[in-house]
Amino acid sequence: MPDQIFSEEEPRPLFSTIGGVEGGAGVDLFIAEDEMTLWGTFHPPTSSSAHQLTFSEFIEALNGLGVTSGFQERSIQEAIFQCNMEHKRLQGVVLARGTPPKGSRPAFLKLEPLLYQHHFPQEKNLSVDYKEFSPFVIVKKGELLARAYPLREGRPGRSVTGKDIPPGKKEVKFFKPGPHTIFAHGKVFAACAGRFLIEGDVFDVSDTLEIKGGVDYSTGHVVFPGNILVGGVIQDGFKLVSGGSITVKETLDASEVMCKKDLHCSAGVIGKKPGIVRVGGQFEALYLENVQVEVLGNALVHKAILHSRLYCNGEIQAPEGCKFVSSLVMSKGSIHVAQLGNEHGTCHVVVGTDFAVHRRLEQVREEYKKEEERLFALKSRLEESGAPRSEQYEEQLREKLAALVEEINTLSNLLFNTKATELVVSGDLYPGVTIEMGWAKLPITSKMRGKVFRLSEDKKSILIDKISAS
Repeated sequence: MPDQIFSEEEPRPLFSTIGGVEGGAGVDLFIAEDEMTLWGTFHPPTSSSAHQLTFSEFIEALNGLGVTSGFQERSIQEAIFQCNMEHKRLQGVVLARGTPPKGSRPAFLKLEPLLYQHHFPQEKNLSVDYKEFSPFVIVKKGELLARAYPLREGRPGRSVTGKDIPPGKKEVKFFKPGPHTIFAHGKVFAACAGRFLIEGDVFDVSDTLEIKGGVDYSTGHVVFPGNILVGGVIQDGFKLVSGGSITVKETLDASEVMCKKDLHCSAGVIGKKPGIVRVGGQFEALYLENVQVEVLGNALVHKAILHSRLYCNGEIQAPEGCKFVSSLVMSKGSIHVAQLGNEHGTCHVVVGTDFAVHRRLEQVREEYKKEEERLFALKSRLEESGAPRSEQYEEQLREKLAALVEEINTLSNLLFNTKATELVVSGDLYPGVTIEMGWAKLPITSKMRGKVFRLSEDKKSILIDKISAS
């Protein structure tokens, strides 16, 4: 079918007419205002003996009207055939198209589509889950950011009437790469993992994510490969994950917080379900409340640990005035604290134990118990039913139990700190407090003050000394 553009509902000013004399075939011509397109409406002959259109006559007639370029020969030939032979009236057939100009364009860097669209969005009023949506663009090290496009010379265009159209210039946005990018082989890559930024005409990657407000619906969950600095409050229900360190200047309502390096909180950490904080480096906070904190390095808590669990594979420092109440505190290194328990709550303190090994040991013991119960249940069923024993299955269970015993023995050797550790309490210890060091356990039955607890040389008991005056 010939290419048809407009319908009778979209009439255009009549340009000229070809043929149509004495009942012969004719064509009404219409031309665009910019003279870049010529259309025709074909009227078939009224009788078989009337004059018919021919391609050569038609092109000659167009030339006579000043139409000299861009002929759509195939569309014209098909339209003439249908008009002459099938007596069809054809509306808005494209007869000629001009050649549009191609503007000159300077050399420039073009951002990758996803990066460009995030900073210069086209769509509005999108329906999103704002906890999952992030206003930050996070890129990986080595990720492609932009491509270089060379200078392009312009090319003039031509209308269907043969008029030259100047090429003009194509407008582009100019961007320059920042210091944390790498230019190679005509492309720009991220030199590090982090947040993609555009400031003015410079795009770059920052390995630190600074959130001047808090973490809430305006930020969504924050998952970042570098350091995170939060100036406001982290609201309940929002996840905070960092491949570097985290610094929080206000209260941390901890639902799920994980960082590979250090976590420093100028205020307190308050747990919100599930209330878990995992730190790969050092940890510091004003206080802990209703939260579980796991630290591979040292921990520093300034005021209190209340109704919480603190697991630490370094040392725990709690300066003068800091108290542990209604909490479980486990440390592989020594613990220095002002007060354990009070009139309303006790405390359980474990010193010299690796919490990661302890947790895995508990898991393996539980798994051993289940496999052992499975073996006993199998034997009982076979004895009751009189069925032949499945020696192969029994052997598999026994091999698994033996492997678990071997892992338990290995973990047991890694459970306790090989270096001497101590618990130093500069203030009061209240009845009900329980202290564990190695396999020894010491319940506090009366109020004490200013004591140092160490494990005996035979590892069977906990020794109590007064804090020296020095």
